[in-house]
Amino acid sequence: MYRQVLAVRPDQIEALFYLGNLYRERDDLTASEAAFRDALAVNDGIFEIHVNLGSVLEEAGDLAGAETSYLRALEINVGEPVAHFNLGNVVKARGRLEDSAGCFQRVLDLNPDVAEAHSNLGNALQGLGRLEEAAASYRRALALSPNLFEANSNLALTLNMLGALAEALDHFETGFRIKRGPGAEQRWESSFRLTHEAKLTHDIEQFEYLAAAGHEPERFTALAEAYKAVKAVIDWPESRGERIALTDDQLRRLEFTYNRPLWRPEALEIGGAAVSPDLDASIPPPPAARCYSAAALLAAGALIARKLLIWRTANSILRSFSFHG
Repeated sequence: MYRQVLAVRPDQIEALFYLGNLYRERDDLTASEAAFRDALAVNDGIFEIHVNLGSVLEEAGDLAGAETSYLRALEINVGEPVAHFNLGNVVKARGRLEDSAGCFQRVLDLNPDVAEAHSNLGNALQGLGRLEEAAASYRRALALSPNLFEANSNLALTLNMLGALAEALDHFETGFRIKRGPGAEQRWESSFRLTHEAKLTHDIEQFEYLAAAGHEPERFTALAEAYKAVKAVIDWPESRGERIALTDDQLRRLEFTYNRPLWRPEALEIGGAAVSPDLDASIPPPPAARCYSAAALLAAGALIARKLLIWRTANSILRSFSFHG
C-alpha cells in the first residue's frame, strides 16, 4: 500500500515513515534507513523520524550516525525522554560513560518513574567505578519494577564487587528465577526457541545421563524421549550447527523445558577465589583440555559449585534497555 502511494506521490512523508518502520520490522535495515532519509529530505523537522532513523543506525552498528540522529531529534524536542534514553545507550557503547550517565539522568529529570532509566544509569555508574551509586540506581529501578531482570543481575554483580556476597547471591537467584525459572515471561524469546541438531543431541545425552545416575529417572527418561521425538520430525539443515526455530507445537511438546534449568545439584561452597589471580587468560588451553564429556561436567559441577560467584568484565555482562519510536 505504501509503495502504491509513493508511486503517485514520492514525497508523501507519512508513507515514507511507515514504510521505514515496516522495513525495520522485516530486519531490512538498509531499506529502512533509506525510507527514513527520504522522509527527512521532505521535512527534516520531525522528531519521530530522527529517533527511528537513529535506532536503525544503532542496530546496524553505525553509532556515530545514530548519535547524530538522536542529537538532531533533541534539537527539535529536548523534552522528550526517548531520545535522551537512546542517546545514553549509544554514547555508552562509544565509551563515554559520563555522557551516558548524564543522558539517563536527564530522562529521570523528565520522568523519575522510568525503571529502565534507573537501571541503565546504574550501568554507566558501575562502569565509572561508582559502585555505591550504581547499586542505589539499581535499587531504585527494582523499587519501581521488582522483576526487572537486568537490574537484578547487574545489582548482583555490583554487590559482588562491593563484597556484599550474601545479598549478591539473593539477586543472582532472583534474576535466575525471572529469566529462566518456571513461568518466566520470556518463554518466546530467541534463546528459548532457537536450536540446532547438535544442541538437541546434547540435551538428550544430558537427560539420559541424569536418569542413569538415579536423578529423577522417570522425569528425565520422559524428557529424553520427548526431545528425541521432536528431533526426529525436524527437517534439519546440512550443518549440524546451523540454528532453526522450534515451532510453538514443538515447544509445547518439550513442555517449555528447552534451555531452562531443570536440575541443580547441591555442592560444596568454595571459600575465597575460584580462579588464580596469576592465571594468564590470554593463553588458550591445548585443544584436548577443552574437551569434556557432559558426564564429567555434571560430576564436576556437583562437587564444586553450588553458590559460585563468577567474576566477569563488567562490559561483558551489563545489559541495557533501548527504546524505539
